Amino acid sequence: MKLQVIIHQAERTCMKSIIEASPKPDYHLSVAFDNGEQFLIDYKPFIKNGVSAALADEHFFKQLRLEEGFIYWPNGYDICPEALYEYAVQHGNRLIAA
Repeated sequence: MKLQVIIHQAERTCMKSIIEASPKPDYHLSVAFDNGEQFLIDYKPFIKNGVSAALADEHFFKQLRLEEGFIYWPNGYDICPEALYEYAVQHGNRLIAA
Protein backbone atom coordinates (compact mmCIF):
# COMPACT_ATOMS: atom_id res chain seq x y z
CA MET A 1 0.00 0.00 0.00
CA LYS A 2 1.36 3.38 -0.94
CA LEU A 3 1.01 5.99 1.77
CA GLN A 4 -0.17 9.32 0.42
CA VAL A 5 1.76 12.30 1.71
CA ILE A 6 0.37 15.80 1.47
CA ILE A 7 2.72 18.77 1.66
CA HIS A 8 0.80 21.72 3.16
CA GLN A 9 -2.01 22.00 0.66
CA ALA A 10 -4.47 24.83 1.15
CA GLU A 11 -7.46 22.49 1.28
CA ARG A 12 -7.60 19.27 3.29
CA THR A 13 -9.79 16.44 2.09
CA CYS A 14 -9.14 13.78 4.73
CA MET A 15 -12.10 12.57 6.73
CA LYS A 16 -10.27 11.06 9.71
CA SER A 17 -8.61 13.23 12.30
CA ILE A 18 -5.73 12.49 14.66
CA ILE A 19 -6.45 13.61 18.21
CA GLU A 20 -3.20 12.46 19.87
CA ALA A 21 0.23 11.62 18.51
CA SER A 22 3.56 11.02 20.17
CA PRO A 23 6.92 9.71 18.95
CA LYS A 24 8.18 6.47 20.42
CA PRO A 25 11.60 4.78 20.23
CA ASP A 26 12.86 3.29 16.97
CA TYR A 27 10.73 5.52 14.68
CA HIS A 28 7.38 4.41 16.00
CA LEU A 29 4.35 6.64 16.50
CA SER A 30 1.57 6.26 19.02
CA VAL A 31 -1.53 7.66 17.33
CA ALA A 32 -5.15 8.07 18.47
CA PHE A 33 -7.84 8.83 15.90
CA ASP A 34 -11.12 10.66 16.38
CA ASN A 35 -13.05 7.36 16.14
CA GLY A 36 -11.41 6.20 19.39
CA GLU A 37 -8.96 3.75 17.83
CA GLN A 38 -5.33 3.87 18.89
CA PHE A 39 -2.31 2.34 17.16
CA LEU A 40 1.42 1.94 17.54
CA ILE A 41 2.82 2.43 14.03
CA ASP A 42 6.29 1.63 12.73
CA TYR A 43 7.04 4.69 10.60
CA LYS A 44 10.39 3.47 9.20
CA PRO A 45 8.93 2.24 5.87
CA PHE A 46 7.92 5.82 5.00
CA ILE A 47 11.26 7.48 5.66
CA LYS A 48 12.78 7.61 2.20
CA ASN A 49 14.12 10.30 -0.13
CA GLY A 50 12.99 13.88 -0.53
CA VAL A 51 11.27 15.74 2.27
CA SER A 52 10.77 12.59 4.37
CA ALA A 53 14.55 11.91 4.45
CA ALA A 54 14.97 14.38 7.32
CA LEU A 55 12.96 12.02 9.53
CA ALA A 56 15.87 9.55 9.43
CA ASP A 57 17.41 11.72 12.16
CA GLU A 58 15.64 10.37 15.24
CA HIS A 59 15.98 13.71 17.04
CA PHE A 60 14.19 15.40 14.13
CA PHE A 61 11.60 12.61 13.98
CA LYS A 62 10.68 13.33 17.60
CA GLN A 63 9.91 16.99 16.77
CA LEU A 64 6.49 16.16 15.35
CA ARG A 65 3.54 18.33 16.28
CA LEU A 66 -0.18 17.89 15.92
CA GLU A 67 -2.28 20.65 14.34
CA GLU A 68 -5.86 20.47 13.14
CA GLY A 69 -5.83 16.67 13.16
CA PHE A 70 -2.62 16.33 11.11
CA ILE A 71 0.91 15.35 12.14
CA TYR A 72 3.55 17.85 10.96
CA TRP A 73 7.33 18.07 11.14
CA PRO A 74 9.37 21.32 11.13
CA ASN A 75 10.45 20.87 7.49
CA GLY A 76 6.85 20.94 6.24
CA TYR A 77 6.40 17.18 5.89
CA ASP A 78 2.94 16.06 6.96
CA ILE A 79 0.70 13.06 6.58
CA CYS A 80 -2.96 12.67 5.71
CA PRO A 81 -4.72 11.06 8.70
CA GLU A 82 -6.89 8.96 6.38
CA ALA A 83 -3.85 7.39 4.70
CA LEU A 84 -2.15 6.81 8.06
CA TYR A 85 -5.32 5.22 9.44
CA GLU A 86 -5.63 2.86 6.46
CA TYR A 87 -2.00 1.82 6.89
CA ALA A 88 -2.40 1.41 10.66
CA VAL A 89 -5.42 -0.86 10.30
CA GLN A 90 -3.42 -3.19 8.06
CA HIS A 91 0.07 -2.92 9.58
CA GLY A 92 -0.07 -1.21 12.98
CA ASN A 93 -0.50 -2.63 16.44
CA ARG A 94 -3.94 -1.72 17.72
CA LEU A 95 -3.79 -0.41 21.29
CA ILE A 96 -6.53 -0.87 23.85
CA ALA A 97 -7.56 2.34 25.60
CA ALA A 98 -7.19 2.20 29.36
